[in-house]
Amino acid sequence: MLKKMVLQFIFATSVIVFAGALFMLGMMVAHAQPADMNRSAPIRPEELARTLGLSAEQTVSFQNILDGQRKAMEALQEAIRPQRDAIRESTHQKLAKVMSASQLAAFEKWQQENRPPRPDGSGPGGPNKPSQADTPSPSKRSQ
Repeated sequence: MLKKMVLQFIFATSVIVFAGALFMLGMMVAHAQPADMNRSAPIRPEELARTLGLSAEQTVSFQNILDGQRKAMEALQEAIRPQRDAIRESTHQKLAKVMSASQLAAFEKWQQENRPPRPDGSGPGGPNKPSQADTPSPSKRSQ
């Protein structure tokens, strides 16, 4: 009976470690992609007007439509920010349960160092990369 329980414990522990390794691999792959992979280049109305043969009126309408899309996307991002932050905090708490304090600190440092820059080059990963001391961990942000 004890042998069976030990084997079950080893199996369960192996599954948890494997799942953690898969998660870490997924995080590494997600952060390894080019920063602009899902971002389109800024649209220059003058260039598009020439390339597409747009009239002045069409160029204005075109830019207004794209500005509207940008504003809608920004509003959507802002609306889901609380859910995104909650997921990040939940993940951080789960990781804190399976990693030592030094492992968690090393992981947070790795995340900061490998975070892609924003399209404008600012923020984490950009030319003005904040130091680790300037950027609180997820658990410290909510305090």
